[in-house]
Amino acid sequence: MSTTPPQVADVFRRLALVLALSPLLICGAVAFTIPTEGAEPVPPWLTGAIVAAVVLGFALAETLGSRVSPLTADESSDAAALSIARYRTSMMLRFVLTEWPIIATIAVCFVLDHGPWPLVLAVAVGVPVLAYEIWPSGRNVRRVADRLEAGGVRSGLRETFGV
Repeated sequence: MSTTPPQVADVFRRLALVLALSPLLICGAVAFTIPTEGAEPVPPWLTGAIVAAVVLGFALAETLGSRVSPLTADESSDAAALSIARYRTSMMLRFVLTEWPIIATIAVCFVLDHGPWPLVLAVAVGVPVLAYEIWPSGRNVRRVADRLEAGGVRSGLRETFGV
């Protein structure tokens, strides 16, 4: 049984949704374990550091996240499957690059005495960036497809995702 293109796109949309929601679930559970006794307001330097980490994650995802090996003539017979696999790898790399500021902020909450508020900030700023980078939007699919096709072999990725 083969997978039709709309089904592949739906699978990637579901995966993106689960990945985007996972930091919310993890941070929601962790927030209950963060000490709140004597919590101080979040200082501007920490707010700036958290936002800068999210911006750095975004910049890394933009520059490194779409870098995939171009398809070669030897791979042309299996181009569709390889394209989907490389897109998935690219998506997971963009996820890791945009999720790390949120995960790092969990540690910050246990080291510094600001309660869960740094984590709330990291999630509020970081999750939209994460979702933007991993959602199989036309922009993300085209960026990866362009890299895949740099060697002159058609990837079929745009057709797979209906872009």
